[in-house]
Amino acid sequence: MLSKNENPVVIMTILDIHHQGYLPKGLDTTAWQKLLSADNLNNKYWLLAYEAKMNGWLSSPDDYLEEDAFFKILKDKEVSFYKPGRVQDLSKIRVSLAPDYFEDDAEPEDDDHDADSVYTSVDQKRAPAIQAAAPPPPPAVAVPDFTDDDDLPF
Repeated sequence: MLSKNENPVVIMTILDIHHQGYLPKGLDTTAWQKLLSADNLNNKYWLLAYEAKMNGWLSSPDDYLEEDAFFKILKDKEVSFYKPGRVQDLSKIRVSLAPDYFEDDAEPEDDDHDADSVYTSVDQKRAPAIQAAAPPPPPAVAVPDFTDDDDLPF
């Protein structure tokens, strides 16, 4: 259930999606409403307490952002750490699984199976690019041998 989530970033995302109208009416925000307080500006819920108030996702009777000197500056300058309504282009994301992803770890593995691993194929594809991007080694420098006192430069 979405309303039971306690992760501040997930809560902000849910509130944003709800505010855009993508979630059905009836999302229970009672527990999250209680997080809008001056006390939560100094713990793990600070970002939620700030952004939920700034974006109007949740309301509270007191204006705790005005009462805190630091957050008042952020509010006055309209600083935001979260972009509401941001649309991500997910069409370019490719997800693939290794052939043995769903196999039981208790089963013995074949030694020749490693060549089919998704990690091996990714490393092999990246290897030329990594080698091409590597800087050339520094030139060899001749270091004089000062073993005899007569050869010292001073």
